[in-house]
Amino acid sequence: MVGLIFFSTADSLAKGIIQIVVPLLYVIFWLVFVPKGKLDWKKPIYWLISPLVYLLWACLFGAITGRSSYSFLDVRALGYTTVIRNCSIILMAPFVVGEIFVGIDKLIGIKTRHLHPLPPL
Repeated sequence: MVGLIFFSTADSLAKGIIQIVVPLLYVIFWLVFVPKGKLDWKKPIYWLISPLVYLLWACLFGAITGRSSYSFLDVRALGYTTVIRNCSIILMAPFVVGEIFVGIDKLIGIKTRHLHPLPPL
């Protein structure tokens, strides 16, 4: 997974690029090209829609086929309480990271406004 640097196959290389390189490029893109100071604290809630839909699909897939896509979503092995807890943790991580990014966006926006104040109207 992410901690492994050795790539033995093209599949491993693709996973490494998707899990490491793409997120780093996205953060660089955000830092360099996206105007700062415009995010509000509610945005990370909206960012959870995609992971929530995916988790629901993965759980539904497991319920229909009897095969879980991920071991942490295996209701038959873990029970509903543990799977719900796992899903909650999975959803909390991007929410917390999102709120951190909103805070960074606001701080950079304040500093940018002080460096380049808007002309008076």
